[in-house]
Amino acid sequence: MSGVTIRRVVSGSDLERFIRFPFRLYQDDPYWIPPLRSDLANTLTPGRNPFWEHAERALYLAERGGVEVGRIAAIIDHNYNKYHKTAIGYFGYFESVDEPQVAEMLFDAVAEFCRARGMEVIYGPANPSMNDEAGLLVGPFDGPPYIKMSYNFPYYPRLLEHCGFSKVKDLYAYDIPMTQPVPRKLIHVMERLKRKPGLVVRPVDLKHLARDLKFIKEVYNDAWSENWDFAPMTDEEIDSLARQLKPIIQPGICPLVFYQGEPAGMCIALPDYNQVLKRLKGSLW
Repeated sequence: MSGVTIRRVVSGSDLERFIRFPFRLYQDDPYWIPPLRSDLANTLTPGRNPFWEHAERALYLAERGGVEVGRIAAIIDHNYNKYHKTAIGYFGYFESVDEPQVAEMLFDAVAEFCRARGMEVIYGPANPSMNDEAGLLVGPFDGPPYIKMSYNFPYYPRLLEHCGFSKVKDLYAYDIPMTQPVPRKLIHVMERLKRKPGLVVRPVDLKHLARDLKFIKEVYNDAWSENWDFAPMTDEEIDSLARQLKPIIQPGICPLVFYQGEPAGMCIALPDYNQVLKRLKGSLW
């Protein structure tokens, strides 16, 4: 579209504009959850986020008359490509006004970045990887997202299809009312398992989190190894994630399972911290 230009983020002020753009775009949307700007800046900055030790990125802004109308990130995760023996680039942090030409120009910039580095196909959204917030919301749009879940305007799928993208995988989210009774059959199975010799279930111990992280890493990387989107998280990435989540973790809903002394299972459940974030407007202060 005439008057729209794409430029790469190169300075701290550019990054601030990249981060702040959605705050204006979604200002009238009752369901959008503003991220903490400082957290997002750390996530996107090499040297602060261990993900960028094995990945590279370029951030782009679309502008008209000096005002942002879109943004996007081009991302290449070398660990992912090495693990899967692929040449896949990703796009992430996509936001745009409802103008197909703006989306086209943003995705052209991503394609140019990825093509120059030998990538053969582009997946997304991944913010910044499939181990974090991922996927495009295609419905429903009548409520806010839970923590670590994506959210976007209803016109986003149309923009992506206009730019040549098609679905590669369905991602589902499930909601279980806490007032719903536990099925009796499941209760009987759990009672039998509790009597199984060698089976131990205990909550994550925040006082000895470094020890428990070793169990979590082992189970996670083994259990997810056959998933289509999986790439092993490095020790540094899991440690960084643990530091981010530790203030909001409730050990009682984060059980570890051991069988005959070996780690066998784990579950990391979190309070929906989005209920707090939506009131903070992007800043703790």
